[in-house]
Amino acid sequence: MSAYTVPTETPESDGTFAWTETTLVLVQVASCGVVGLRYSFADVATANLIDAHLRPGIVGYNPLNIPELWSSMVRTIRNLGRPGICSMAIAAVDNALWDLKARLLHLCVADLLGRAYPSIPAYGSGGFTSYSNSELKRQLTGWIDDGLTTVKMKIGTDPISDVARVRSARDARMLEANAVDVLQADATRCAGITGFLAAGNLSASFSTPFSARTAPSLHAHAACSLHCAINVEYFFDHYRIEQTFFDGALVPSGGMLRPDSRRLGFGLECKLPDMEKYRVYGNVTA
Repeated sequence: MSAYTVPTETPESDGTFAWTETTLVLVQVASCGVVGLRYSFADVATANLIDAHLRPGIVGYNPLNIPELWSSMVRTIRNLGRPGICSMAIAAVDNALWDLKARLLHLCVADLLGRAYPSIPAYGSGGFTSYSNSELKRQLTGWIDDGLTTVKMKIGTDPISDVARVRSARDARMLEANAVDVLQADATRCAGITGFLAAGNLSASFSTPFSARTAPSLHAHAACSLHCAINVEYFFDHYRIEQTFFDGALVPSGGMLRPDSRRLGFGLECKLPDMEKYRVYGNVTA
């Protein structure tokens, strides 16, 4: 159990908030000599909650029975409140359990769940309101040059300047598209892959397109298993940290994220020397 706080490349903001750092909470679970790892992007308080409340209900139980362990965690936090850091804490542990289960069965998570698609489209996400027009155009153009055909930018901090920002985005060769209603879920916040799959099945029952929010190296596996999934958010802050901290972090090819069946679990291995200088809580083992 450990946590790492990484400064953003530049100050970032959207229409409601501004930030200069992102914290990753890393959970490792082990069974039969195999270690599973996964994370949530959340405050350090989430790590404290996992150690104090969730760990006792996980240690010593069968890691293959993820629905049982997930229900136990939900019961454990009943008097703490389900939303917020409790759901993010459950997410980190649940995601690590899926990684461990797949590794124990010598599979990647996408193959464990059963693929509906071999790969899933990614869309570029960033375009922070703190960017100048030239910074915005450079980022969006870079994604398009890398094969991403869809991008998302932030608006709302200064509505008057948003017109010029959108014009800069269009100058970056963006294509206009018709609006579509989409349900979007985040497995780092909706109580893990278990909660994410439940949201995806709900979306499918209403014939509504489904999208994955942020953490692309996690979501690509789960999204590939859902017929209703249409894309994964390739969010700048998160893919920057994933590529810094982990070998095997997914990178789009031709605009697509493709989980590698040759890499077990979520396919990630910690780059411990690169992570250590950012550690603000706990310990991590190789």
